[in-house]
Amino acid sequence: MKFKLEKDIPIPAKQTRKRPSIYPFNNMEIGESFLVPFNKLKAVRTAIGSYKRRHPDWGYASRTLPEGFRVWRIK
Repeated sequence: MKFKLEKDIPIPAKQTRKRPSIYPFNNMEIGESFLVPFNKLKAVRTAIGSYKRRHPDWGYASRTLPEGFRVWRIK
């Protein structure tokens, strides 16, 4: 089998399948927070770590409260 070599063929834009975020990290302003039920604690901690790696300028604080797990944007 022979392949034909071609020049000046533009590379199409990379297409990614982004699934919508479950947590509102992108929409949070400094001082805002959201509450997560205890049964989602591990998932939200994983999501925070992932978001922090992609957005190192983003700062957060989190606390376990009687009603659930609350995440604040602090930076």
